[in-house]
Amino acid sequence: GDKFASRYTQKGVIGSILLEEMMPRTKYGVVSNIIVNPHAFPSRMTIGHLIKMYFGKCMIMDQQRFRMYFDASLESEDLRSFESKFFESYIPVLKEIVDPITSKSIINTFVGVCYYTTLQYQVQEKMFYRTIRNANSISKQPYEGKSRNGGLRIGEMEKDALVAHCIIFIIQDMFKNNTNAIDIRYCKIC
Repeated sequence: GDKFASRYTQKGVIGSILLEEMMPRTKYGVVSNIIVNPHAFPSRMTIGHLIKMYFGKCMIMDQQRFRMYFDASLESEDLRSFESKFFESYIPVLKEIVDPITSKSIINTFVGVCYYTTLQYQVQEKMFYRTIRNANSISKQPYEGKSRNGGLRIGEMEKDALVAHCIIFIIQDMFKNNTNAIDIRYCKIC
């Protein structure tokens, strides 16, 4: 559930954390840190992300030809020499990925180097629950928000999802028993 992003605003959420022994690897034993769904690039139109990964790969594989730091302005001689070296050298894009369990080749996959950073909102910071029942004395509804020790309110879409899955007891509990069910005295005569 934690979020990461590259400098090309390629944001993603961790779907699964695996042990290194379970991760697919190249035939030389190199294990990727992150596996990204390839469908993320065309829909978000962040092809620059792939180009950056290839540049990073070139700089790591041939450090003599590609210096790590240079002036990147468009008129720069460093950039022109980098461009000519880049097109002269052929560094393969695809790598053969091996399944760690069966040791069989899975598929040729694009493997590159990219800088990812964690975003401010992590699951640990967003997780919240309440054990005591603070409620507004007038409406009998729970207070809203983490700072007021309130509850997380269920909206219309959440209610519709519960109804679609026929979870009657949870709906009754959330919308009747735990919210504003109050005893009212009334006169049977009038």
